[in-house]
Amino acid sequence: MMSFKDYLACDDVNKITDVTDQFHYEDISNEHRDEDSQLVSCGQDDSYNELKYIYNQHLSVYVEEGDITKEQAIKALCEVCHMFDSERRNRDEFYHKLSRLLEVEVPFPGCRGR
Repeated sequence: MMSFKDYLACDDVNKITDVTDQFHYEDISNEHRDEDSQLVSCGQDDSYNELKYIYNQHLSVYVEEGDITKEQAIKALCEVCHMFDSERRNRDEFYHKLSRLLEVEVPFPGCRGR
């Protein structure tokens, strides 16, 4: 459950880096390589940005079609990141929460989506 402080942290986000700057995760050694496909890292912004991937692959089509705005998509990414206690979030749960929050279908890994 998001706290009031977490809600305020997402209230003024305008770009994905506004979200990733609120978290910190860097997998320099690739020590978590086997787990990576199952997790979303909200703070990883150096070599690979997970939130940009989710936006580009799944949310941008809804923005282009006018179903949601870019601002709604970015704020939702932020809010879902704050719903978990861990720095790395379960991908299925993350996508499910994002889908429910935006009321669009964000295909879960391994599922065919839009």
